[in-house]
Amino acid sequence: MDTPLTVASIPAWQQAFFQSEFTHPGGAGRLTKRNGGKAALWKILAGKKIFPRSTLIEMEPLNEYLGRLEVAQR
Repeated sequence: MDTPLTVASIPAWQQAFFQSEFTHPGGAGRLTKRNGGKAALWKILAGKKIFPRSTLIEMEPLNEYLGRLEVAQR
């Protein structure tokens, strides 16, 4: 995709993401600190109204990732 990394290009990136075909997190690795992984997390979430954010693994914020990509393209 030859779309620039600008605020104006966000709709194009959203369209590319949501119209893509994917069935897993794409090799992001472990996504939750919960023993048993994401399957166990979904089981404990059944019937709950609040998502326990503390169970998620911290990842690089999107704006930092895009900033690194922009610098690398220069």
